[in-house]
Amino acid sequence: MSESTPAPASKNSPNRFSTTCWTQVVASHGDSSLAAEALSELCQDYYEPIVAFVRYSVRDADSARDLAHAFFAHVLDGHAFDGADRNRGRFRSYLLGALKHFLAQQRLKTKRLRRGGDAEMVPLDEFSGEFSNPSTSPDADFDRRWATTILNRALDALKCECDEKGTGDLFQHLRPWLTGDTTHGEQADLAEQIQMDPNTLKSHVSRLRKQFRRCVELEVARTLSDPAQTKEEMQALLAVLRKK
Repeated sequence: MSESTPAPASKNSPNRFSTTCWTQVVASHGDSSLAAEALSELCQDYYEPIVAFVRYSVRDADSARDLAHAFFAHVLDGHAFDGADRNRGRFRSYLLGALKHFLAQQRLKTKRLRRGGDAEMVPLDEFSGEFSNPSTSPDADFDRRWATTILNRALDALKCECDEKGTGDLFQHLRPWLTGDTTHGEQADLAEQIQMDPNTLKSHVSRLRKQFRRCVELEVARTLSDPAQTKEEMQALLAVLRKK
């Protein structure tokens, strides 16, 4: 597996928000085809945070992706969550817990093979911050990348909505006000550039921000077993992003 190998594809249609995937998995304990599909979608969507976490244990990027793929195969095989009380859980927490257990098992296998086995295993190193911010723990880095993934997916969903409404060009102009990549005075400059009344532009920005927050909340809800946890999870992930 090379670094150029693409990650599993994600579907960015806002129609995906009509179901909460983790709730489907929890409701059937992963025993239905619908739950299996939901779990697969979640794994595809949150592939990159897993790869980033694995890089703390594997020095080589290609080996890290190979190991991440092996982990997802293990998850989709249906045994990664055995014994877990998913009814009170967040997919984020269970996925990270399952990954840590998987990596620990891989270390044990590697040690056994070094004592005389003949199979080839991906070498695992001790955890370190070598491939990330040295002041950030692997768990904190995972949460940060998870939060970033949620925001990016929400942006993609909002873009799809705007494209369907014929306001895709306006979305592209206003996107920096959703991501915080703007400076004082830029809104007035943009209004002049696209020949729009500044107050009208301000209203569009305010409306789009509300739509973006709704998309973020829907994306977060997909990863929870209880939608009532959405507010708490939103606060936790926003707190992570503020530390970037």
